[in-house]
Amino acid sequence: MAKVVIYRGDIDLHLKTDDQTTYCYQIGVGKILGDSLININNSESLDEITLSIRDNYVEWIYSLNSLFITSNLIKDGMSLFFLSDLSNKRSELFDTYESLANILLIQKQLRDVDIDVFELIGLDRAFTRAIKSLYPKVIMKCSRARPLRISVGRRLMADAKYFIEAMLVVVINWCMPNKDVKDTSESQKYYLSYYPQTFKSNLTDIRYGAHAGEKDNYLVTIIADGMQQQVSPITYFKYARRLPSRSFLLVDRYLRFIDVFVGFLWLCRCYKFLYSQRDQTYQFLDIDISSFIKQELIHSMSRITRLVLISGAFKKAIKTSNMRELVYVNFEFSFGRMISAVVANLDQKICRTGFNHGDYSWRFINYFLADGEARARPPYIEHCPIPDRVLAEDELCSDIYKHNGYQNVEMLKKVYRLSYLDGIEPTCQEEYALIATGLHDGDLLVKTLLPLVKEQKDRTFYLKPHPRSDKRYLDAIPAISNLIIVDKPIEQLLAIVGRIYVTYSSVGIEGRRLGIPVSLVKIPGKICWSKLLDYPEYRGQSGCEN
Repeated sequence: MAKVVIYRGDIDLHLKTDDQTTYCYQIGVGKILGDSLININNSESLDEITLSIRDNYVEWIYSLNSLFITSNLIKDGMSLFFLSDLSNKRSELFDTYESLANILLIQKQLRDVDIDVFELIGLDRAFTRAIKSLYPKVIMKCSRARPLRISVGRRLMADAKYFIEAMLVVVINWCMPNKDVKDTSESQKYYLSYYPQTFKSNLTDIRYGAHAGEKDNYLVTIIADGMQQQVSPITYFKYARRLPSRSFLLVDRYLRFIDVFVGFLWLCRCYKFLYSQRDQTYQFLDIDISSFIKQELIHSMSRITRLVLISGAFKKAIKTSNMRELVYVNFEFSFGRMISAVVANLDQKICRTGFNHGDYSWRFINYFLADGEARARPPYIEHCPIPDRVLAEDELCSDIYKHNGYQNVEMLKKVYRLSYLDGIEPTCQEEYALIATGLHDGDLLVKTLLPLVKEQKDRTFYLKPHPRSDKRYLDAIPAISNLIIVDKPIEQLLAIVGRIYVTYSSVGIEGRRLGIPVSLVKIPGKICWSKLLDYPEYRGQSGCEN
């Protein structure tokens, strides 16, 4: 009989062992230390499982649309399932898919082992419930249990705050001059943006770059769904006042009390649906993932109702414009799907152009749809709304879009967000290295690389945090003479460093384009989403692993 220890944590775990055979599996940077332990982590096998179950999981998620249809969660000919984070399979927000891959790897590694007890340390009850469903007769010992990140109470409080702020925005709109904003622009082409988050000081969007011509327009929102960017009503007033009227059509100026009221009604309906699912069981590959899915549903109810609210303002803004083409990023996600549906229902003569922004991979399930799920034209009761055409950054992204049912996929003549690379002449100085964090991986990446930094004392490591990430983890980094946290422009760093360390950050791809050596850091128990794994030279790479 054997014992299996599964540990998720940020600090090393010192395990007292006995005569019993002990297998260990770690999720995160914290190591399991002890005598005679058998480590069953395998990053390459985890990557393989991630790919092997992808399509089945995507199909299974799509099947949950039936719950929304049965409950009549349909608005304007669209199932609200397609606006949910559940439908989006937001792997950067939820642990569902990653936990599934880990559990399946553990099952694979232990298929010939007679297990007596599982010792789960630092896991939440969703993971515990899932693994217990595979091993119902095995004793489960849990300690240092993590609380579930999402609760109905916290989401309701956040939603209440958003609705109150939306009402205040309506009041502010009435107090501002030019209540009825008219579109007087000459161009009929618009680019959807979030103001000011994605804009440079010269009022050009960093994502579209020169693709947006001088005479083209921006369709912008400040409040959005309160998740893209968070601004107070006072801040909204300041932004709205200084936004130039020419070439900028501010959606939020069209927000009315009726939109807030409709959003509130749908909030009630969505939470009624959530209550009806309280005893529902969800199983994938005989694994009970109910607790995971219910977490995603709670977050989804917030997303859906906010998008319903703001969609009313979008409808009115588009109606007043002379729009004939709308270009928008994030069309693969809830916000972009709402835009796809709103425009298609208003005027099918308006060309909806999806703009590829970022590096995609065959493992990043956020961008995957089930076979037959995508549809450009309404109705969207059983089909996900997508643009009329898509502009892809490269062949890999193009292939992924075509695989997922997108039509009229074209290649961008230039990847405008990477224009800054044109002026870089890398010197690849070995005494300098760059640690480039993504939006969500900063803490784990730094903790994984700290031993390497301490070991290579003759090399200076520049740590460049993602500009929109939560940077509180930086306060816990110990003072190390050769580790420097920098806020320099990325182009200055790429010009000098001789190596780049990433998990999934697009800086790794950009470094590869420049010929700079890139080390792909793999963290035990964490899926590697990086596009680098789709290039031959990185396949099967063990990575710089903890």
